Amino acid sequence: MKTYSVPRHIWRAVYPMLIYMGIQVFVTVAAMIIYAIALTADQVLANGDVMPNSMELMYQIEKISQWAMDSSSLILLISAVLCLAPFLPIWRKTQTGLLNYEVKKPVLLLLISVLIFPGFNMFLGLLFDIADITRFFPSYETILRALSGGSVIIRFLAIVVAGPIIEELCFRGIILNRLLTWTRTWVAVLIQALLFGIIHMNPFQSLYATLFGVALGYLYLRFRKLRFCIAGHMAFNLTAFVIMIIEESGMIVPDWTLIPGITVFAAGVYFT
Repeated sequence: MKTYSVPRHIWRAVYPMLIYMGIQVFVTVAAMIIYAIALTADQVLANGDVMPNSMELMYQIEKISQWAMDSSSLILLISAVLCLAPFLPIWRKTQTGLLNYEVKKPVLLLLISVLIFPGFNMFLGLLFDIADITRFFPSYETILRALSGGSVIIRFLAIVVAGPIIEELCFRGIILNRLLTWTRTWVAVLIQALLFGIIHMNPFQSLYATLFGVALGYLYLRFRKLRFCIAGHMAFNLTAFVIMIIEESGMIVPDWTLIPGITVFAAGVYFT
């Protein structure tokens, strides 16, 4: 195994996250430019005016910004697909030299992973609801509105399928494994969880994601199989997705309905 200086170790742990964020920024800017060109072309075809006045320009900028927010799920999906190109080879290289852990009853453990994390989502939701933490994070409502834009299928693919795969490759598959080569286990788990929280770019989501990242880090350390983390991450996001769809329909999910899920979560933690 190669030895690196401390700054080099830090860089190796951070740059995968920067790639992830950079691709998201690139896709967002590219999508906004394409939409702006299409908007300008429509204006030219409509009235032949190429140069809009200041009022029209402000209106177009606002319209482009609103479109980008409404299309955030599509942008996330495209970004995740593009991230496969750099992350897969880096992840495969990271696996070289790692011990191959033999897991007994992998199907059962996969099922437990799927059952634990919806309950964990419900547990955090109930805890934050009781504490009324969202009142300290007014920007969270903006994030929810952004995630509610676009078709249900695109949102499902972005939030439940593509997002968990890419984020697990990046944070558990690459970053956590690299941190474990030069720092203490608990420090590695904490750092990767904090980085995982940072990329959500919203204080409330960052808090949520950091706690979630600690749980996923523990799961990876317990079995050293990324597929368990991906399955758990998908199940966690699916729970949030279903609750979001229910609330968008005008229904309210009462707190008591979360108790069965929390019970399953507690049982899963015990048996894991």
